[in-house]
Amino acid sequence: MSNIYKEEAENEDFEDDLTILPVKVPPSEKKIKHHATLPDINKGACVVDIAKPRSGKTLRLVNYLQNPNFYADKFDAVYVYSSTMSNGDDTARFLYDQYSDTIYSEYSDSHLQSIIDYQDSIPKASRPKIALVFDDFIAFPNIHKNSLMFKIATSYRHHNIGLLLYNTQMLKYLPPVVRASANYVILSQNSNMKQVEGLAEEYGGTYGVEKWKQIYSIATAEPYGFLYMDLYGFTGHNNNPKAYSNFNKLLYEAPISYSKKGQKTLNSIHNRVGVVHDEDEDE
Repeated sequence: MSNIYKEEAENEDFEDDLTILPVKVPPSEKKIKHHATLPDINKGACVVDIAKPRSGKTLRLVNYLQNPNFYADKFDAVYVYSSTMSNGDDTARFLYDQYSDTIYSEYSDSHLQSIIDYQDSIPKASRPKIALVFDDFIAFPNIHKNSLMFKIATSYRHHNIGLLLYNTQMLKYLPPVVRASANYVILSQNSNMKQVEGLAEEYGGTYGVEKWKQIYSIATAEPYGFLYMDLYGFTGHNNNPKAYSNFNKLLYEAPISYSKKGQKTLNSIHNRVGVVHDEDEDE
């Protein structure tokens, strides 16, 4: 018998237990510390940021990579494919100055493959932790739904990509493989109700469509406000999907398994921000 389940096998009740057990992975010696609310770059974060022009998308990117309260100096390397950043964008000028050698104004699958090949050429134990960003990628003339920039969403963790970020203006620019792989989604204010309905259909299931619309309305009420969704519960102290106004105000937590004490705390938060919460099924 393999020794990976030796501890469990020593339990007298183990013999007839057919529960599928997880493989215990030793904690990484290079675990990166960052705020618990932010996308978890240790587990690997695939982030989709959908926002119309001039609504804060680039400013968020700058904060991710240069604000010490976010991920400044957390990555061994940062690679950005952007069709606009080299054109004198005032918001991104300091970011461009810092990473000018690895900010690319053109994209090709072969170029991205060379980055992946370099990552994979380094032993896993010492492989660099990197950020990979696709910013306003729809302007690149040679992309399609099967481009490597999209397919990488299914395997980025294997290459030690801690942050995989797609910045785009509309959901429809993202193929299904990226939508299905995203574990964090950021949405800014959108006055196009047809697009909002599409977003509700895509992401409302986790929270309930009508509730999601209410949460979205509250989160985006202020200029530059945005809804930040942790779709799989990687943030905070439990595994419940969550929705935040910006990065610092919890609006909603999906009612999966939290305790009555936790429920009361969440109820208090929801009442302060005006979000109706689900009642605990045990009450």
